[in-house]
Amino acid sequence: MYTNMDTQHVISTVNRWLHRHSRALPSDLHIELITEAISIVMTQNVFQFDDTYWIQTCGAAMGTSVACVLATIYYSYHKETTLLPTYGNGGPLLFYKRFIDDGFIIWKPTVPYASFDRFKSDLCFGKLTWTAASPSHSVEFLDLTLFISNGSISSKTYTKEHNLHLYLPPSSAHSPGTPKSLIFGNLQMYWKQNTHTSDYVNMASAFRQHLLARGHHSKDIDSIFLAAAHHIDTAPEPPSSNARAAPKLFLHWEYHPKDLPRQHIRSLFNETCSPTLSRAQTVKGNIPQLGYLTIAYSKPKSIGNTLCQTKMTEPTGQNVSDYIRTLSTATPSP
Repeated sequence: MYTNMDTQHVISTVNRWLHRHSRALPSDLHIELITEAISIVMTQNVFQFDDTYWIQTCGAAMGTSVACVLATIYYSYHKETTLLPTYGNGGPLLFYKRFIDDGFIIWKPTVPYASFDRFKSDLCFGKLTWTAASPSHSVEFLDLTLFISNGSISSKTYTKEHNLHLYLPPSSAHSPGTPKSLIFGNLQMYWKQNTHTSDYVNMASAFRQHLLARGHHSKDIDSIFLAAAHHIDTAPEPPSSNARAAPKLFLHWEYHPKDLPRQHIRSLFNETCSPTLSRAQTVKGNIPQLGYLTIAYSKPKSIGNTLCQTKMTEPTGQNVSDYIRTLSTATPSP
């Protein structure tokens, strides 16, 4: 989606969207200045290909931090001004949600398919065209398969056919807690995604096999699987969205196997910092009570990160510029 958006259409559309929502934006937001900055990003992106340099003339560069925001705002203007007014508000479009270039809708089943064909045609915007599946009682959306059956919606985890499941191998220089976090996190995700327990069990079993295929040993991971399952069974209900959680303190540093254990660091924190912070909170009154201390490790650079070249040198006469020069000087065929 990013690289296929019409450059000038994106700039003008985002400007119209900003003016349309100006009342909800900060009063000191300079819309025209924002538009000028977007224009610079969209029209002045230069990138390197071997020994040649190019300027992008269509779309947004996928590496820029603003690309996702631009794509979202750009198409949301079309949704607000065309799709919802035409097909929503009592029409056949009962539900519409989109994540970048993946859309999910619920369509009224009693409406003739000809109306849905018009809706698919109206999805086009600028240079963007879309592929929309015909209405069905099941659909894949992001990492879920959703089903409608007997008036209720159920879900199961969806994985692409060519997913290689390249989880961290045990030889990776990560902290010992990383495999535990990986297993706990994935099992909790599968538990939430799968309506039926049998689907959850199938995903958990497949996940274990993928870890074994990456070199993990059953004696190391099976106990973590059992602990994660026990945690799911005994976890309390999550707090309401209105509950105000205590701020957390994160200690972030690069992992080394000879570092102090995390439990030791937390004990030192509780003995030294916690009493001081508690007294300050009591005296000042406006200092929030800190929650649990989290030790956040980052992976150190490997030998490959240090030694591998990031820039390849082509043999003489085989650079991109050589091929372009040959094409530009070639005599066209009659």
